[in-house]
Amino acid sequence: MTANTSLISAASLLNELSDPRLIVLDVRHEVGQPRQRDRYERAHIPGAIYVELRDEFASAASDAGRHPLPSRAQLDESMRSWGIMQHSRVVVTGDNRASAPGRAWWVLRWAGLDDVRILDGGLEAWQAIGAPVTRREPTPQRGDFAVRTESLSRIDADAVRRHALTGQLVDARQRDAYLKGHVPGAVNVPFTDLLTAAGAVNTDRLASHFEAVGIALDEPIALMCGAGIAAAASSALLEGIGIATQLYVGSWSEWTHDPRRPKAFGAS
Repeated sequence: MTANTSLISAASLLNELSDPRLIVLDVRHEVGQPRQRDRYERAHIPGAIYVELRDEFASAASDAGRHPLPSRAQLDESMRSWGIMQHSRVVVTGDNRASAPGRAWWVLRWAGLDDVRILDGGLEAWQAIGAPVTRREPTPQRGDFAVRTESLSRIDADAVRRHALTGQLVDARQRDAYLKGHVPGAVNVPFTDLLTAAGAVNTDRLASHFEAVGIALDEPIALMCGAGIAAAASSALLEGIGIATQLYVGSWSEWTHDPRRPKAFGAS
């Protein structure tokens, strides 16, 4: 079985839970739904810190899209408040079919943190092995991490046009959203198609989803979605098996802000 360095199993996380370098971030998020702190307060992995994606892994909506990247100063403060040090090992958790942990992974790696993994199968996988949960909230000591942005590659709308022309642009939204409008030339590989019914990642089949729509795996893959969340999650999985990606953070929410940009509809 192929290893994916962006993931950690529930059993492995349980074994590492006592590691003083480990920081667990609980990033439960549902698009269009209320904040998920109440669910975190009812039960979470011991030591996990609740993080609201919209506040910490994004900035306010703007011309750059619905969920632009946070500022360097904002991210610096957030990461230090979570106790992240230069040598920290971070695991991001969430619901089993959610893309929010992938966005968190991408932002942390973009910020220069080397050791970041996503809990494969989410909190459901954690509970399935009988691992403990708690209602107790941790009080982390302040960290000293210094953000070094651009450690992962991102692209703008002009680069998106070029990738679309070469057939290397992937839209990670659900099929129905893609059919209602997408960048001409983008191919559709929904993030959720990369998961099993249980919400885990089938790493051995991961690359085949992209090869099936004509994506060359030896060239950088440009990824977009609605607002840079699902595409970031797809990026995390591909980077974990050594496939280079470039993220269009603003995605469709930025692309459509300019009415002069072309749009395609249906399966075209």
